[in-house]
Amino acid sequence: MFGESDEAADFVDRYQHEFEPEAATIYFASHSYEEDDTHLAIVPDIPYVVQSGVDYALEQNPDANKVLIVRGNNPEAKLSAEAMEQTLGSIEKVNTSVASDFSLESLLEELKAFPASGVIFYTLVFEDNTGQKFSPRDFLGHIAAVSKAPIYVYYSTLVGNGAVGGYVIDGDALAKNVLEASSGYALNGRFRRHYRATSEMFDWNALKQHGIAFSSIPNSARIINRPEGFVEKNLYATVT
Repeated sequence: MFGESDEAADFVDRYQHEFEPEAATIYFASHSYEEDDTHLAIVPDIPYVVQSGVDYALEQNPDANKVLIVRGNNPEAKLSAEAMEQTLGSIEKVNTSVASDFSLESLLEELKAFPASGVIFYTLVFEDNTGQKFSPRDFLGHIAAVSKAPIYVYYSTLVGNGAVGGYVIDGDALAKNVLEASSGYALNGRFRRHYRATSEMFDWNALKQHGIAFSSIPNSARIINRPEGFVEKNLYATVT
């Protein structure tokens, strides 16, 4: 049994005893659960994820002195935004502001006036203050279309829709962890600990758009939308 999100994990934790009391259980959420041989919690270290994301953003944009956090009103967004405010508050050269109660239209106007030399951190927005609903990825697309400043995110599912990327909670890594943990449980009858569901991930197109040096990307990072080089384009001809 797998609960992926705070709400789903809490539901599984609360009601599992009623429908599958003996089932092995994996939780993925922003907070921890009691673990034993049959219960595994994969919990991202949000302060570390945020700190790493801020480090990448400021390293790649060394002249940035203005930061805007676009905060949604869901628990995950608030947790990330609070960690960002705490991290950025200790950096003297950075002036940080938070956009949290906005309509899409008012936020777009604010972003149009935000300097290209600044940095934007986007959490997750599902709904604006008019009640209009969005998928977080679609909302990101709207703001990326008008923003002159690079946008950094904390979820891999958002990379590729206008955001530069950053240090992200990685859906692919999580899926691999769940498969590995499930296979290990099937073989050994218990879960092992210490799975990690984060990675560095960047969008080549956004890096190029904002003039961010490709040399600033670590070798371990996953880069999407990178053009194929000569060898990749001609691999079949090269090896045959």
